Amino acid sequence: MPRRNMGSMFLDPVAPSDILLTTYNFKPKLSQGYDGISTKLLKETISNILQPITHIINTAFVTGIIQ
Repeated sequence: MPRRNMGSMFLDPVAPSDILLTTYNFKPKLSQGYDGISTKLLKETISNILQPITHIINTAFVTGIIQ
């Protein structure tokens, strides 16, 4: 078994179904976060943005860059 670098971590890629399940478990609040998006809006639009969101999250996991 290869040795793991103790200063790093590994995250498994997420599937669109993981994001859907997580999103559907959000409470539908109208209050917004720093991004100006409410959970109610996110829940209503998730099917339209699911593929790009999945790609962005998995790319961040692979590159380690989260902005």
